[in-house]
Amino acid sequence: TYLPGEVLAEVAQGAEVMAAVGDAVGRVTRSLLPFQHPAIHHDFDWDLKNFDRIFQEHSPKIATAERRELALQHLATLDAVRPQLPKLRQSAVHNDPNDYNLVAQQEAGSWKVFVLDFGDMVASYTVAD
Repeated sequence: TYLPGEVLAEVAQGAEVMAAVGDAVGRVTRSLLPFQHPAIHHDFDWDLKNFDRIFQEHSPKIATAERRELALQHLATLDAVRPQLPKLRQSAVHNDPNDYNLVAQQEAGSWKVFVLDFGDMVASYTVAD
């Protein structure tokens, strides 16, 4: 299967392109809201709901004190919002809309973005995508 365009990593990421990314990922997220399947309910390291466990398991592997400190700063930010997490809506999410899973096409001066690779899909915080 071929989809014309370039992966986002190879496209200058100006405001118009990023708006098209938000639109594409938002459309996928909205489309997945009613989706249910037993396969999306699994323990997955890349699921943001598992952040605490993964951080505890892997943070000792952070190579430098500077990077460890940066990670701890981000953890402190998460701690500030942690009480709100149970209130967040959960649904099926793509869970991996990165620069290599998004294909951008420019047509008649406007950008369209398409989302690829649903292999990391999981039931998680809807806002995660």
